[in-house]
Amino acid sequence: MDPLPIVFIAVIIVLLFVTGWFSGCETAIESCNQFKFRVKANDGNKVAKLATRIIDKFDKNVINVL
Repeated sequence: MDPLPIVFIAVIIVLLFVTGWFSGCETAIESCNQFKFRVKANDGNKVAKLATRIIDKFDKNVINVL
C-alpha cells in the first residue's frame, strides 16, 4: 500500500485544525469586551495593553493571518 494518500489525509486534518484555531481566535477577538481591556491597559496591565493593540489593528491582523 502506498503511504502517500495517508500523508495527504493527515496533512488535510492538521490544516483543518489550524484553520479552526485561527477562526476561534478571530471570533474571540471580535467578541471581547474592548472597554474592559482599555481600562485595565490604562491601569498598567501589560497583557491588556497587548490585547488593546491587537484589537486596534484587528483588520490588519486578520488580513495577515489569512
